[in-house]
Amino acid sequence: NFTPPTGLVTAKVDAFTGQKPGPFSSKTVSEIFIKGTAPTKSNAARVARQIDSSTGLLWQDGCAGPKVTKSYFDISEVDSAFPAWQAADRNWASRAAHGSGVRGPKGTRTAYFYNGAFAPFGRSWGAPFAPTKTCPIGPASPPPCDPLVTFPCPSLPPTPTPIPPGP
Repeated sequence: NFTPPTGLVTAKVDAFTGQKPGPFSSKTVSEIFIKGTAPTKSNAARVARQIDSSTGLLWQDGCAGPKVTKSYFDISEVDSAFPAWQAADRNWASRAAHGSGVRGPKGTRTAYFYNGAFAPFGRSWGAPFAPTKTCPIGPASPPPCDPLVTFPCPSLPPTPTPIPPGP
């Protein structure tokens, strides 16, 4: 039954970043702010990537497909003014991509929150990490033929018939 004092406003924020919800926010919470201080920048820690749905790897022309767009966790712009911090962030992200509890420098472990008992938004970093490999290029398949448009349909090159060996 909290009644906010004059000068406070309620705004929805991304539950994982505290920023203004973006197109890939998966959970939001309402927070109270002093008027004029609510976040105005959308969540930049999530990015869209084109994925080959048959392999789950990054899309490139020639993948089996179909191509889909998915949201992933990306901290490449976090701490951009501090290169040494970014190196530590990349180290953490490479460990965190394998889940919580992965050992790092000086025996530290990745964790969703400061202890194993507190996980108010679930056991997630807020989004999965993007794959780092691209899908393999498959053999080219012949273009589909619609016999109502192209008649007769061009046929595939004939498969050689093996000749049985003689006596």
